[in-house]
Amino acid sequence: MDRLRTLIREPALVIDFVENLLVMLVAFGLGLQGDQQTYIVAAVVALLGLLKAFTTRPFAVAAVTDFGRAVLVVFASFGVGLNADQIAIAVVFLGSVTTLVMTLRVTPARDPMPVTPASGVVPAA
Repeated sequence: MDRLRTLIREPALVIDFVENLLVMLVAFGLGLQGDQQTYIVAAVVALLGLLKAFTTRPFAVAAVTDFGRAVLVVFASFGVGLNADQIAIAVVFLGSVTTLVMTLRVTPARDPMPVTPASGVVPAA
């Protein structure tokens, strides 16, 4: 149970998990054309990256990292020779690696589950 609470306290990990699920759903679950998949994947990466940036400190680390990934997705769709499924797999891999490295550099913007002392009184912030 403590490990689950630790994961929930890391918004970057939770958002990255949701991002990976959405990217894989778009890539393999929906019957979209290659360009449609790529643009939706880029939008998912950009929007959830922005959410990740707002829920972690410092803001710039997550914002720049995920914005760069979204731009790479769009550039990869223009003549790199990768199809939409390969781009989606690369996005999931890069997203997981960057989030694991990023969690060492960022902290949650606020504690989503503050620990209350045994007395039941929450100290003022």
